[in-house]
Amino acid sequence: MKKKTNPNQSLLAFATMLLLLQCPAAPAIAQTNTDGAAEAAKNVITVQSETQAVTLPDNGLCNEDLLKGYVQQLFDESLGRADKARHKSAKENLSGNDLILYQALKDEIEKIAKGERTSTEISFSVSDLKVLGMDTGPWTAADLGVSDIVKDGQYTSEAYSAVSKKLSFDGSRIISALLADCPYELYWYEKTAQSSWTYLNYSASYSDDEWKTEAVGEIKFSFPVATEYSSADYTVNSGLIASVNSSIDNAKAIVEGNKDKTLLERLEAYRAKICELVSYNSAAAAGGVAYGNPWQLVWVFDGNPETNVVCEGYSKAFKYLCDLSGFSDVECIIATGTMVGGTGAGGHMWNIIRMDDGNNYLVDVTNCDAGTIGADTELFMAYGPTGTWDNYTFTVKSQNITYIYDDKTKRSFGQAALTLSTSGYTSTITLDLAGDIATQLEAYKGQTVNIGFERTGLTASSPITICLPYAYKVKASDGKYYTFTGVSKGDDDKWTATMTEFTGEYLTANTPYLLVPSGASVDFSGTYTLPASVSAGSTTTGDSKWTFKGVYAKKTWTAAGNDYGFAANDGTSADGKGTAVKAGDFVRVGSGASLDPLRCFLTYNTGGGARKKASPADPLPNSIRVLLVSSKGSVTSIGEIKTGSEDDVWYTLDGRKLTGQPTKNGLYINNGKKVIVK
Repeated sequence: MKKKTNPNQSLLAFATMLLLLQCPAAPAIAQTNTDGAAEAAKNVITVQSETQAVTLPDNGLCNEDLLKGYVQQLFDESLGRADKARHKSAKENLSGNDLILYQALKDEIEKIAKGERTSTEISFSVSDLKVLGMDTGPWTAADLGVSDIVKDGQYTSEAYSAVSKKLSFDGSRIISALLADCPYELYWYEKTAQSSWTYLNYSASYSDDEWKTEAVGEIKFSFPVATEYSSADYTVNSGLIASVNSSIDNAKAIVEGNKDKTLLERLEAYRAKICELVSYNSAAAAGGVAYGNPWQLVWVFDGNPETNVVCEGYSKAFKYLCDLSGFSDVECIIATGTMVGGTGAGGHMWNIIRMDDGNNYLVDVTNCDAGTIGADTELFMAYGPTGTWDNYTFTVKSQNITYIYDDKTKRSFGQAALTLSTSGYTSTITLDLAGDIATQLEAYKGQTVNIGFERTGLTASSPITICLPYAYKVKASDGKYYTFTGVSKGDDDKWTATMTEFTGEYLTANTPYLLVPSGASVDFSGTYTLPASVSAGSTTTGDSKWTFKGVYAKKTWTAAGNDYGFAANDGTSADGKGTAVKAGDFVRVGSGASLDPLRCFLTYNTGGGARKKASPADPLPNSIRVLLVSSKGSVTSIGEIKTGSEDDVWYTLDGRKLTGQPTKNGLYINNGKKVIVK
């Protein structure tokens, strides 16, 4: 190894030489007129600079280990979580031209590492350097603070020193900083060979009655390449990293191709694809392959059938696909330890996945591959083993397979993250009211799922509408539910919608209801089996005139029609006449009105039969009051009369208000009670 040159000593020796020799390298010119004659304007003096080289001390890291580190870094960066702040950056100790060249070289080195550039001879022209922010002139003598730039036909030593100071940089220091901050990106760099760099040349020219000087030429850094990564002198073989980048792109394509599936379907697709892409490398396993090789991950996705893997590749690939998916409520970890059974006794690597139901499940993709004990899904999302949390056994096809965590895994994750669920996974869905509910549940039809949905911001005793896509078990704390009975016009010319109290245990899926809540919120979350069809239903009166409809997507009206929405607050109707509307009325909707999913509205069907007690020519009302008929027959009016039962007011059983006590025999409602008139 060559002796390392001290950069400070080199600069001192170089400066001393300049002072002693008075710039002997400066060329002489034939200058016949020094007062600015036309001939002098053509004079140009060029000062050539030298090339320097350095061999840096070996840091003890072999190129193969650095390449592995870089490959792992590429996969981490693809997940947006690379940790590049492991230590204070050597860049922070640089300034001026050193910092400018460091950043410019770093950008090009990263391209080399990624396979986007093959040449390791990196040059910067004067125009490049100007863009980067380096001052390259031109300068006058006044700019440099010297008496003359050229005197007696020679470039003056004081000008030489001034320009050298403006263009100086410490190549050795820059390369050392790059090695400290970018060790993995420089996996191809041969540290034991000399790296070299050139300085800019200087040119002086005469114009406008004075000499000016500026930088010319280029700065070129030449980095030697380790033999195993070289295709020619100062040229990197980019094929290795190209396969890494291709693997990352292929993995991203797998995630993208499955993004519209349910969570469980996506995980199953990842398992199946990994098993399709690779086979178990029995020969490598027999040789006792050590864990920690990022190429195991590359070989799963590189598309090369010859590059097969051991359990490390299977488990890392499954975790990588999970991480790429960006799941917010799913976490996949890698467990290591000992396995007895399966692909054989000995060291093993597998996955534990924490699902959105809060439980942990085992995923052993290695032992789900063709020809293994768990093929295809026996050891995928597995639960309920026997044994202890850290030493457990599954019985698969009459054979036992045991997993034992090592101390590292137990220290890293702890018992809570490693204890497997005792029951199977149930999908969890949080209904998004900004989207179409039917679309969100399409993939889960007929399945048992955990659903999260809560109505908040309610006022006790102020009715709301609800239509759920599953059979919901009624809770006494919810309040009282009502079903739609009909709409009628009373003798007082008032329109009334009648709702009858629901007394069942479960609300029927896809059916509209009215709810009078007992509190400020109702939680409809729980575990439910979805019906085969998820479509908001309706209830229609016997005469086919009126329908109470549920909605699973936000509904917006662009014009007034025959639809009535439930008024949540007192206000004014959309009839343009300023008609007062009371909370609890069914109000005729106007243009711009909207209704959120899982709610209901009332509509008049123009194609239905004749209305009772009203001729077809009767105009539709702007609001419809609501009567609630309890299971015991009592009647409560909401909307127009918000205080509860009416005094000495009579109704028919279908909710039509009468002008007084009826004379015709029959059963009626009076003061909230059923009364027989004879």
